[in-house]
Amino acid sequence: MVNIVPRRPLITSMGSPSFVSGDIPPLRPGDLPRPPGSVLAVLRACADESAELPAIAALVAADPALAADLLQVVNSAYFGLADDIASVERAVTVLGLDALRNRVLCLTVRTVTGALELPHFDAASFIEDALHRACAARLLAAGAGIDADDAFTAGLLQDLGLLVLAFLNPLVTRTQWDGLRAAPPDARRTLEQALCGDTHDGVLGALASLWSLPAALAEAITGHHAEAPGTALARVLAAADWIAAVHARDGDPAALAGAHARLATLLDVTGNETDAIIAALPAQVAAAAAGLGMRVAAQAELAALGERLNTRLAAENAAFQEMNWQLERTLAERDALAARLSRELEVAREIQCSLLPQRVRADLPIWARNVAAHELSGDFYDYFDSTDGRVLFNVGDVAGKGLTAALLMAKTCSLFRCLGRRLGTLAEVMAVINDELAETAVRGMFVTMIAGAWDARSSEVEIVCAGHPPPLLWRDGEGIALVEGGETPPLGIVPGITFTAHRLSLEQASLYLYSDGISEARDADGAELGLRGLARLIARASRLPPASRIDSIVDAIAGVTTARRDDITLAVLDPCALH
Repeated sequence: MVNIVPRRPLITSMGSPSFVSGDIPPLRPGDLPRPPGSVLAVLRACADESAELPAIAALVAADPALAADLLQVVNSAYFGLADDIASVERAVTVLGLDALRNRVLCLTVRTVTGALELPHFDAASFIEDALHRACAARLLAAGAGIDADDAFTAGLLQDLGLLVLAFLNPLVTRTQWDGLRAAPPDARRTLEQALCGDTHDGVLGALASLWSLPAALAEAITGHHAEAPGTALARVLAAADWIAAVHARDGDPAALAGAHARLATLLDVTGNETDAIIAALPAQVAAAAAGLGMRVAAQAELAALGERLNTRLAAENAAFQEMNWQLERTLAERDALAARLSRELEVAREIQCSLLPQRVRADLPIWARNVAAHELSGDFYDYFDSTDGRVLFNVGDVAGKGLTAALLMAKTCSLFRCLGRRLGTLAEVMAVINDELAETAVRGMFVTMIAGAWDARSSEVEIVCAGHPPPLLWRDGEGIALVEGGETPPLGIVPGITFTAHRLSLEQASLYLYSDGISEARDADGAELGLRGLARLIARASRLPPASRIDSIVDAIAGVTTARRDDITLAVLDPCALH
């Protein structure tokens, strides 16, 4: 017996959605399909890590109907095991907890769909579509590295929430439900929300707890409609949804094209592989339906679809040889072009590295390092002697990546080095650079930069910041502090900006400048390093010589970042290290 009570209808007599704030009550436990108590007991026992197999076998055996169904499934051609299974105890022992739970869940779906009488909803087509998703998921499982039984069970469950929505909304017409079935998967969920005020995956979220579904299974069936599904099983379910849509729309070319595109994106499956899976489904669906005791439409119609797709496969294979030589020629041309671009990028990288200063004097109190995320870096740093005896330095970051960013980096470096030796103050240098970049800006690119001037006589440093992350000041015995640099925008956006210099003493202190590739770096778990993480690394390396300190911090960040998305630049101004 399935115990659910329909909520107040959400559709007007004219058939169009009619929603008023507060008109849709929240989903209640009583709204959800509840299988027999014996089935729920088995599902919950399978979720209990302390449960023992003999006790679970006794729960199954206590329900003769469930025991008979389970034996029928485990001995079927589609779900059968290597040997004939004659007893529930043997079935439970051979299956194990995970496979047993999957079999019982499949039987539960059959129980739920068979218990609901919905004249306004084509339950037979729903069951057929569910089996298509389940069988497609099973065929895709191996390539995605997941268990085939888990994939089949998840595929059978993934749209069960639609059946619940149909029961809760009896005034939605059969034509509207048929329209949902014919809609592409990416549009169907939006239509559900408009018609019912809920979605099938939202209902499944509540159902997962009631049925004691494993967390991985619940995450997959509730998240397979995400733009980028987070798990391999969720991606398989999303792909299976598109394959089932091809059958639901009787091989419609648009549905087939959508399946090709989505399977290539989700699982890197080729068009030929997708067609082969679609063509294999009729036999798979027939066998799965027989094993579960479900009724589906006569497979002759589905077989005809398979024949049409096989014909299409044959035609494409015939054209493959003709296309192959064109592909080989294209690949050869691509490889030649890639080799030439690689050589040019190597030269560009060498030129770019030559723009960074080389440490030729032992009395310079600045050390720095840049690690490019790709072939070319958009980060830069520089330091040199000015005409008034001070040491000028900077750290900058160009918005964007690639060659364009590298060229702007070179221009900014050259402007700072040239103007820094000729103009009076640091603020004037930054103002002139800003006006020049704003006048010649391309595609809205800009540069964040922090510039400084260190005076050895006073041990003071002058800082000007243009939209760059503020530097960190480390002083032994006091720890680390953030040096605020004002709210001046980056260089190259707005001309005519007046920059303000800030002075601070570096007596018994060191100053760290960095690009946001450091503070925004993420570790293997996706956690952002942030300023706190950078401060911890600085404190840990504070007793090392400056050059070793830089390497320790940068290597620690680069070592835990799984996929570096941005360049990394770190510089330290430490006059104390010279004494």
